[in-house]
Amino acid sequence: MVEAKYNITNKASAKLLQKLGMKHDGILRNRRIDKESGARNDLVICSILKSEYVNI
Repeated sequence: MVEAKYNITNKASAKLLQKLGMKHDGILRNRRIDKESGARNDLVICSILKSEYVNI
């Protein structure tokens, strides 16, 4: 299994991981702090299993 995490406001990362076949596993609420604004953002976790990857 391969895991990836991205800030919920990062739409480019979301699109790329979805294109690679990764599945949305969950959201960790208020997990990351934006360095520029200091705001807390959610962290999205995605993964893909080996059995899913070899079929791509």
